[in-house]
Amino acid sequence: MSIFLRLADWNVANVVEKGDGIFVEATYLPEPVRCPHCSGEPLYKHGKKLTSVQDTPIGDRPVTLRINRQRYRCSGCKMTSLQALPDIDPNHRITTGCLIYITTQSMKRAFSDVAQSAGVDDKTVR
Repeated sequence: MSIFLRLADWNVANVVEKGDGIFVEATYLPEPVRCPHCSGEPLYKHGKKLTSVQDTPIGDRPVTLRINRQRYRCSGCKMTSLQALPDIDPNHRITTGCLIYITTQSMKRAFSDVAQSAGVDDKTVR
């Protein structure tokens, strides 16, 4: 089912079409090996956090990813961290594919149309 997302190392648990959007429940499979803070001690699982991000629209219908991210705690420095998501833009809550879609479509269409089809705010497109 990860082919649906066009992203590697993802597991799609459920796809729901609701209203005018598509909602995808997914998890990112690779787990970190070392602590991002101290680069030392092994990590252990410390709960989960639900994160919602926008993906590339399908047929002008916005696609929302509901990512169940794993939280980790370092056994050495006791700092907590979230599972890294390399396919998500660090400055926005959108995938890199959606960022490319917005960039290319904003040159051809009105910003409000692109924002509506991608499921983001007009200000994000501007």
